[in-house]
Amino acid sequence: MSEVAEIKTLIAEQNTIFEEYKSEVTKASELGNKNSDALVAMDTRFDQISEGMVKLENVVKRQTEMKTMSADGDVNKECYNFLMNIKQVGRGKMDEFNTNELDSNKKAIEEFELQKKSLAQFNERDDAAGGVTVMPVIDSMIGKLVREFSQARGVASVASIPGNEWQRLIRKQTNGALRRSALSNFDDATKSDRYGLIKILVDDLFSIVPFTDNLEMDTSFNVVQDILSSAAEDFAITEGEEFINNATGEGLRGLLSYTSDTATGNSFDKIASIASAASSLAFNDVWNILYSLKTAYRGGSVAFCNRLTFRELRKLRSDSGAGANTGQYLWEFNNQIGQPATIGGVPIREMPELVAPAANGTFTTGDVPLIYGDFKAGYKIVDAMGIVTTRDNLTQYPDIVYKLKKRSGGGLTKGEAIKKLTMV
Repeated sequence: MSEVAEIKTLIAEQNTIFEEYKSEVTKASELGNKNSDALVAMDTRFDQISEGMVKLENVVKRQTEMKTMSADGDVNKECYNFLMNIKQVGRGKMDEFNTNELDSNKKAIEEFELQKKSLAQFNERDDAAGGVTVMPVIDSMIGKLVREFSQARGVASVASIPGNEWQRLIRKQTNGALRRSALSNFDDATKSDRYGLIKILVDDLFSIVPFTDNLEMDTSFNVVQDILSSAAEDFAITEGEEFINNATGEGLRGLLSYTSDTATGNSFDKIASIASAASSLAFNDVWNILYSLKTAYRGGSVAFCNRLTFRELRKLRSDSGAGANTGQYLWEFNNQIGQPATIGGVPIREMPELVAPAANGTFTTGDVPLIYGDFKAGYKIVDAMGIVTTRDNLTQYPDIVYKLKKRSGGGLTKGEAIKKLTMV
């Protein structure tokens, strides 16, 4: 019998033993007998088969390396073809030997070893101490509290840069061209209409996640991958808060930190503030802010408010009927999946960083419950390329600390494209 035939025979016997072994493991587990005679005998034979296969494969390899392939050397030729065919499996040239047998055998061996380890957990202690030992496990899912995320990056314009500063030239002229009759006023008309420069710097933003080394060792899933994805969520939460309220000069400069402009709002570095009619939202407030935006920006515009402000907006009626609250609702549902509701024909989305009303639906003077505009035209978020990840298992041993750093910044690029509703 050739070496190849012997290997195939041993594979078949090994698979047969494995099936018998699984059955015997189940029986031994029920009886609490990890030293079953049948299992011991099969273990011995299994080891013998493994040793035999290693020896035979070494013979095949040695014969091939020596290239002893005479015309009548059938055994050597078969050994050579055997190895060559295995190398060409994936290219459709497997004719004499089915490597699925080898793959099946490999899986069988892995399952066999798992069964042996599983059986070894039984009766580790005697009956008086409690009998079977049950090993603790960690579920393959991580439970998380819900965190509210800003949609800042989804609506603003985002750029990635190799350095630490982004710049853009701006042209301030808005008065148009001049006819011959007005040329005498050329200097007066344009003396303040010059080019300017907008700069946005990026700053460091860190996410630090400590955990015990046992958590990494004992979990049955990739806990590190979850830590990295959680760090990305941390970045999003911080940037969302900065997008609205940050006034420190680091990171994303908040929309509410910019000086309020007049209702017309024709500047780059100011945002027009539309005053409300009262301390609670009114029907006319919505129309006032929607139509304060220039026509050129309305196509890409969207409104944002806190989810509790949603509640108040959904109550608004036109009150055009004979009695109070008998008019038409201003809120418009959208029956298309994935599309937001609209108010006054404009998409409206949640932004948790904006102020929420009190329980009675009122706001404090100066609160900004609603912002509206074309944010891609009006606001820029800038990222420095790359995120630095450091795994520190020394400074807080035995704890492990993952430290992630990114650099980002943001700021207003065209204030006239955004409006805010301010409560009186």
